Amino acid sequence: MDSLSNFRENSLSALDVTHRLIAPQWLGPRIVLFEDAAVADELFPLSVMRPAWEIRAGLGCLREWLSALRPGGAQVALRPRESVRRLATQLAGFSDKWSDSGADVVFLSGRITSLPAVPQTPAALLDRGGRVLWTRMTGAAASSLLDLAGTELAEALVKQIAGGVPLESVGGHSARYVWDFMADNDKLLLAGFGSPTEKLLGSSRFTVGGGVAVIGSHPAYVGEGSHLYPGSCLTHPTARFGSAGRLP
Repeated sequence: MDSLSNFRENSLSALDVTHRLIAPQWLGPRIVLFEDAAVADELFPLSVMRPAWEIRAGLGCLREWLSALRPGGAQVALRPRESVRRLATQLAGFSDKWSDSGADVVFLSGRITSLPAVPQTPAALLDRGGRVLWTRMTGAAASSLLDLAGTELAEALVKQIAGGVPLESVGGHSARYVWDFMADNDKLLLAGFGSPTEKLLGSSRFTVGGGVAVIGSHPAYVGEGSHLYPGSCLTHPTARFGSAGRLP
């Protein structure tokens, strides 16, 4: 079950969380999620059998938050690396397409985990290696890129984009390596909830089995369909036990 269903009994909507994690100014009516072949190695083992945007961190994954835009008319196209192309559509349940060159198109890397509000958006956001993580183009300018697979698209954006600023300069976060998801997990949880008074929702049928350690008495967020195996450790973000055992 999609973790967005965890918000059905809460005043906090999935769209609220989307805009807390990625400010509306970075989004648009047409969004292309993309990744390149390097994801397979740099985000291993979480990248096995899934694109970067399906890796959970905080309250969910990037694809889930962008899905919340679709009921309002936004279209989200998926451009994964070739090895998970079919699987990406199966996991998401959609991959929108459009043929005209009307509205602007946002190209968003599947590595992105958060983008805060800023006074003005730059031409592009880059990682430390110069790879494009976010950019916006007119429909006409983007039309020649829409049929490219993920790796080809990522390479074409690097060649085509003139200018851009480091992601860190706007306070954004992304996962260059797999441990970045774990390092940012607590921050993404707190950003998603926004207020300590909001209810932490998960599966009401979830029970902690033997061999699972729970440190502290604070409620834990556990998504529908989750499994915790012996040796797992759940901790409150403010517990003084370091980061060992925290799960993305």
